[in-house]
Order: sequence, then structure tokens, then C-alpha cells
Amino acid sequence: MIIKFGALRGSFGHLIMNTFAFFSKKNSNNLTVISTLKRNISNKYVYNLLVENFSSNKVIFLESYIVNFFYRLIFKLSKFVKPFSSFIANVEWIHRENPKKKYGTIYNFDQKYYRSPKKIKIPHEYKQYFNHWRKKKNLTKKIVCLHARDNYFYGEKSENPRNFNFRDFEYLIKKLIKKNYFVVRLGQKTKKIDLNIDKNFLDLWHVEKNNKKYQLLEMMLVQSSEFIVTSVGGFDAYAALFDKKIFQINHFPGGRLPSYNKCVFIPQLYLKNNKIINFREIPKEILLSENLSDLKKKNLKLRKNSKNEISDIVLNNLNKMHGKNLKDKKYKVEGSGGLICKSFFNKYKKFF
Repeated sequence: MIIKFGALRGSFGHLIMNTFAFFSKKNSNNLTVISTLKRNISNKYVYNLLVENFSSNKVIFLESYIVNFFYRLIFKLSKFVKPFSSFIANVEWIHRENPKKKYGTIYNFDQKYYRSPKKIKIPHEYKQYFNHWRKKKNLTKKIVCLHARDNYFYGEKSENPRNFNFRDFEYLIKKLIKKNYFVVRLGQKTKKIDLNIDKNFLDLWHVEKNNKKYQLLEMMLVQSSEFIVTSVGGFDAYAALFDKKIFQINHFPGGRLPSYNKCVFIPQLYLKNNKIINFREIPKEILLSENLSDLKKKNLKLRKNSKNEISDIVLNNLNKMHGKNLKDKKYKVEGSGGLICKSFFNKYKKFF
């Protein structure tokens, strides 16, 4: 028996996805010791869920500085002395194993665990806290969670193709409220936006940011929601954690399809000379690139989804998902499961 050492990836999306990816592999007789420092954990309640659900007599989770230091030491040594790699449980960097460099990325997100995610058990005290909060707010309607990745959380100064303006949800929010949903904007350190919408919309951060259990509240809102609407950028990992129905908007890059079980998506469109190009025309070497600089070198730009397109993908698929699977397209490099919205596909059919 070999003892392997590792750490969880701290950033939110990878905290979930890397953990799921690693433990979806065939179990061995090795003892795995995972030591993650508290300061590196983006959401302690999600972390606690992962620890609770993946711990076993062969998998031990710690928060030990000494064990974490030892893991990082042998990880560095493994770069120069290959036998040391036998002692590494590569949870932290599993998304960089077998990278698809010829398509413009140092990552590999073609994971099979999306198709049969682990059923996550929620502690009673988490449910109890959320039910108390919900009762206090007199919240009885069905919940929908919205999230727009922006540059405020990480303080990004350069343009990121995964970001978009939360105002693009305005039309959808009003429509969902008319259909008797309670709509919640999730995310931390978000810019306050006055949408002038009634009491059935909650901008959670700007109401609950002083709540010491904000992260628990956010997590439980997603867990109890009917569905989530978001783009690519970490928050969508909740769809894997809770096997949740997800509408993924402004999807990117063009060579990757969403792999969630219950997913309808609409992609950003590629432009050349301000005209939409067919996805088949995207150069192979940037099909998975997430860097705008790579697109600019090819004289390409991106066009984000409109407010109407964002509204349509949700309203047209509330009761039943209508979409087309693009997995057999030649420009598809990785991913499967997600369906492109039928109305969006028909609108831009000649470009797919």
C-alpha cells in the first residue's frame, strides 16, 4: 500500500470539479491524505460537504500546515525525480493532466464524472439554518438563482470573455417574477445594480453580506432552487455538486460543450470583420483558447448573448428541455451532455 498526498484546489469551481474528477477514478488500495489550508478554501461549507461525502477509511482529509508543506515539497521534487510522483494524489491540478495544447489550452475539462455525479448528502444543521432563514423571509415561492461573473470579485483589470453585465438578466427576471418565481442574484463582492424590481427579487450580497453564514446561505439557495442561470466561470460547478438543472449562457470557448446532465446552453458567437462566422471556421489552434489575445491575433471577436436570447433560453425550456446535441460536430473537441437551445440553434443554424 502506498500513501499518497494531495490538497484540494481552493478556487470555487475547481474546489468542486477537481474533487469530483479525482474521486470518480477507480478506487485503489492506496491511502490518500488530502491536506488543504483553511486560508485557501473559497467556501468552507462546500468544503465541508466534500469532506463529509468523500471521506472513507482510505481517504483522509486534514487541514494540517505540516502535511500540506510535505505534499508541496514532494510535488516539486516530482518535477525533477519521477518516482516521487507515485506519492502524489493530484486533486489540485487534475484539470491540467493531458492538456489539449494543440487546441490552445493548458487544461483538460473532458471529464466523464459529469454523466453520473455523486449524490451529495446535506447535513441536518445546514437544512435547519436555511429553513429558519426562509421562514423568517416568508419565502414560500419556487426559487431561481442567477449569477453573472464580473471583474469585481477578483479585481480583474483586463477584459475576460467569461464576464458579462448582470443587467442583461433584467428582462428575464421580470418574466420569471410574473410566473410566480422568487429570483435571487448570487455572488460575492458584486457591484450593486438598481433594477427597480419588486420584492420577489433579492440581490443577496447587498442584503446579507454581513451575515457570517453568507456562503452557507448561498449554497443552500442553489441546492433548494428549481434551476440556475449562469455563464462559464466556476459558479456553474454547483450544477455538478447538486445535479441541478442549469441554463448556461454566453458559453465559451467554441470547441467545448457543457457536460452537465440537465443543461441547455447558448454560446457566444465568433465574429470576423464584425460578421458572424461558422464555428467550423474557428482555427483549430484556438478552439479551446480562453484568451482574447489569441482571438485578436486571428482577427476574431466575440458577441455575447442579448437580453432577449437570455430570456428565451429559460422561458422556452422551463417545463421541458428542447435542444440539439452538437457532440458530433467536427469543431467539438471536448464535452457532451449539454444541449444547445432549439430556438437559438434555429436562429443561427447556418453557423453551426
